Amino acid sequence: PTSPSPPASPLFSLMTPPLPGSESYDDHNSTSPSEGGLYEDLLVELAVSYGNESIKPSDILMKYTKSNSKLAAFFAGMKEIPSIYEGFASKKGEDNTRWKLRYFVLKHGLMYYGKSKDDKPLGLVFLPRHLAVVEDSYHQTNFKLIVKWPERIYYLSCENKAEWIAQLKVAVTDIPLGKAAKERSSYVGLDGLSKLLETELGFLSFKKFLESEFSAENLLLWEDINKYQKLESQEELQAKFNAIYNQFFARNAPMAVNLPHTTQMTVEKHKQDLPGITKDTFDQIQRDVLDLMKLDSFARYKTSPFFSSYLEESRRARITQEKK
Repeated sequence: PTSPSPPASPLFSLMTPPLPGSESYDDHNSTSPSEGGLYEDLLVELAVSYGNESIKPSDILMKYTKSNSKLAAFFAGMKEIPSIYEGFASKKGEDNTRWKLRYFVLKHGLMYYGKSKDDKPLGLVFLPRHLAVVEDSYHQTNFKLIVKWPERIYYLSCENKAEWIAQLKVAVTDIPLGKAAKERSSYVGLDGLSKLLETELGFLSFKKFLESEFSAENLLLWEDINKYQKLESQEELQAKFNAIYNQFFARNAPMAVNLPHTTQMTVEKHKQDLPGITKDTFDQIQRDVLDLMKLDSFARYKTSPFFSSYLEESRRARITQEKK
């Protein structure tokens, strides 16, 4: 008996994590909401570069129909941009397994296809950075595209397979990261929350999110400590210290914070020695509160509609400022 062929390995993969040949498509193809948002930004930027500023991701991902005027305008704009590569190839889908000959046009960040070069497009393949091209070990002319967002596998077959694969890699890796995607990605990591809170717009957005979860006390403490640190006289410092203590640390405080017992004891010691407090008294507590929010509520915030709305408002404010 003949031994089975080894599992197909990717000819190239931009997946995160990389696509092992032994894993199934579903094993590596989960996309977090924050990743999805980043791809939406990339997709909208592609739409803008192809001449349609009003288009949204949902418009582009809809099936092309005569009534879809936004998608029609999108395709019309694409035709003005030179293609990277184009030609006929056979295609079959995950559901409809019949091979059909289609004319494919490859451009930066996307590929579309129709029955012929001049026919209206029948479908659009968005090529974000999370893409794998896997060779079919049974047929020399076949390969498949695994697109992570939106989740889809495309099976293709053509005689000039090597050239198609080389040009697909160019189309994906040369996608410029535009302003919106850069803006979202700049909030990745532990420094993202500090950046968000630097602006009034970011602070208010995060505050609204926390209020929706009934958990705004840590942020309000962080804000009050900011105000405390800007005071000059000892009298002002003592008055503000007492206000912070009564609001967040006293027994039955209206906005009691859940901090370590050692932190509570430190605050109690300062309470007993008010003449000894300084502008730096709350510095470590503020850092601890910020770290708690970074690891907990901020992670949830970045997957919420509040964050997407903030990015859009921030973009509009930036455009308005640039026009002045």
